Amino acid sequence: MKKNEIYITEVVDNGMDLEGICKIDNIPVFVPGLVSGEVAKIKIVKVNKSYAFGKVEEIIEKSPYRVSPQCKSYSKCGGCEGLHIDYTKLLDIKRNNAINTLKKQNIAFDFSNVSIYGMGNPYNYRNKAQYPVREKNGKLEIGMFSKRTHNLVDANACQIQDAKINDIVEIIYEVLTDAGFSGYNEETNTGDIRNILVRCGFYTNEIMLVFVVNSIELVKDKRWKKIVEKICGKISDITSICLNVNSEKTNVILTDNTVCIYGKDYITDYIGEFKFKIGVNSFFQVNTLQAETLYNVLKDNLKLNGNEKLLDLYSGVGSIGIFLSKCVSQVYGVEIVKQAVEMAKDNIKINNISNVKYIAGDATEEITKLKSEGVKFDIVVVDPPRKGLDGAGVDTLKEIKAPKIGYVSCNVSTLARDLKLLTDTYDVKSINFVDMFPFTSHVECVAVMGIKEIL
Repeated sequence: MKKNEIYITEVVDNGMDLEGICKIDNIPVFVPGLVSGEVAKIKIVKVNKSYAFGKVEEIIEKSPYRVSPQCKSYSKCGGCEGLHIDYTKLLDIKRNNAINTLKKQNIAFDFSNVSIYGMGNPYNYRNKAQYPVREKNGKLEIGMFSKRTHNLVDANACQIQDAKINDIVEIIYEVLTDAGFSGYNEETNTGDIRNILVRCGFYTNEIMLVFVVNSIELVKDKRWKKIVEKICGKISDITSICLNVNSEKTNVILTDNTVCIYGKDYITDYIGEFKFKIGVNSFFQVNTLQAETLYNVLKDNLKLNGNEKLLDLYSGVGSIGIFLSKCVSQVYGVEIVKQAVEMAKDNIKINNISNVKYIAGDATEEITKLKSEGVKFDIVVVDPPRKGLDGAGVDTLKEIKAPKIGYVSCNVSTLARDLKLLTDTYDVKSINFVDMFPFTSHVECVAVMGIKEIL
């Protein structure tokens, strides 16, 4: 097999990134845009020792699960990978891929009854979008990055984000252009506006707009007053307009330097019956409906009796602990980011909850303090970032030795690794998947473990 060679081949499976997998001379070839069962003419674009990559030249036999994406930018935009696959089939692909990843760790568990929870309407679910703003031929551009590039493509009719966001971005483009602001140049670190962030409250309809500006001087620019007036005149439910200052040459979008120029510096929304404040830098699930599903799956599989003391690690703004607070006697949350803890404390007050306490600090140190005060945990819930638990995190869980662990993960690979590391102390009791990000390759996982000595 060589680069640029053409083959006619059958697609035998779909991979972790939803790409089609073909076998040529018993070597797997990964081809984006194909569906299992199809026959296609492909061109080899890269060859490695044990696998290769290809691109579609022609689809000769289409899968019955192939659908026509209703997004004009789908072939270019890197926002999602699965709009060409029937949603029911896509759920099946995600479930199988996640199970296969877990099985590679030889975890003792019967995967035959593992469920994946999809959406009734899997479109327009994202409540948050971040748009790069760039300058091209002296003209301001707003869009999404094309796959594996920093070239912008038009994404104002995105099928997976809240339809309001598409309309809002068109209005923002008009007012920024009329005001004469320039887009950002990554190479020279020049230009006025780097990014735009839009958040929408699913239940409250509150809207937050954040303009990431390239210098502190732009915060004082008098043009913002007119821009705010125009935006508020054209868009109802505007609750917050902020400027975030980022003058560094970096791919990081947001800094901690935010100035509110209209309304409040946060919006609110609900997960279940609980109300949450969402700030500029707050982590909040982008799919509100599925966040509720996710937390209910966790709650149901923990089989709570109402008397437990629960430790919420990586607690963020407190959404999981607060959601479970009525089902346990006491919640302690530990989070190293002080700003998130302050937001969590606000969320406790908003919901008038008395049995939840959030602490800012290193997990190991704070847990040691709590244990010295006589606190014994019945359940630990963790929702770590994509990298999963580090070695210290796994050791901390083993040291706490709570009867149950609830592990929420957005990365099945690191979940599998961590479950394996914990299996000398714990047994896996349940695993379920929640499709938090329809038409992307990502899936959220919920695992519950029970300590070997007790359960």
